[in-house]
Amino acid sequence: GDGHPAGGRCKQAGFSDRSTATSCSQKAVIAPAPRSGWSSWSLSILLHLVLVAIATGFWFWKRATPPQEQRLAIEASVVTALPATQAAPAQPAPEAEEEPEPEPVVEPPTDPQAEAKAAEQAEREAAAQRVTEAARVAEERRVAEERLATERSAQEEAARRKTEHAARDKAEREKKDREKAEREKVEREKAEQERKRRELAQAELARSQRESQLNAQIAAEERLAAARASGQLAQYLSQITARIERAWKRPPSVVPGLQCEVRVTQVPSGQVTAVQVVRCNGDETVRQSIEDAVYRASPLPQPSDPALFDRNLTITFRPEN
Repeated sequence: GDGHPAGGRCKQAGFSDRSTATSCSQKAVIAPAPRSGWSSWSLSILLHLVLVAIATGFWFWKRATPPQEQRLAIEASVVTALPATQAAPAQPAPEAEEEPEPEPVVEPPTDPQAEAKAAEQAEREAAAQRVTEAARVAEERRVAEERLATERSAQEEAARRKTEHAARDKAEREKKDREKAEREKVEREKAEQERKRRELAQAELARSQRESQLNAQIAAEERLAAARASGQLAQYLSQITARIERAWKRPPSVVPGLQCEVRVTQVPSGQVTAVQVVRCNGDETVRQSIEDAVYRASPLPQPSDPALFDRNLTITFRPEN
């Protein structure tokens, strides 16, 4: 006809296959309309519409028709056991079946405007998703920062309270230490004062005792001096000597002019506790006889004045006969 050459070629070909028809239809759509006349332009549009309708119907039919399952042909033969001497006949190899060629996939025609709108819609959705994601990330960051600030504030508050508590405890310990030191100081001062008071009291008591003893000693010495001056001491000693002489048993070895110095220890009751002959011109028998006589004379006579009593006496034993 008078249409585009591409359309004539597709028409002459008679659409030998669907892919060629689709290709021809797409080329026909893209080709510019002829400028020879109104009839040729209308015929070309009609042809294009027919091709589009055929392609669309084939696409819907392809989607509605389920794929048929391919059945494999299996050949079986019965093999019988043959004697060992007979060889089994060779089986013919199965012929390989030819796989059917896959049917071409016909893509539906595309609409540039629809694709542009879909792309624009996808871009808007992606932009909205990015905005939502950015808002979510910002909100999470804000929440995290608030939580971090809250935790930091709580840690600072805990540290401040801990510092205040430590300072308060330290101040209380220092106060208690000062009070304890002050109490101990007061107690030490009281103890020192008490110690000094006791020392003074003991010193005063000792001084009073020494003074009393000194006064008593002085008084005793005065009484003793008075007694000696009055002759009472000589009388007291002569009484003791006379009692010892009466208790003495004269040994045969006594020589004329016997004189012995005897030290006698007595208690206030006059009981003799020790006798020692210091100097004597007699032999050992005479010495022993004098000691025995002193023990036999115990208890010794008491003085008329207690001041004349002396625990340790020194007597000169000189018998008259």
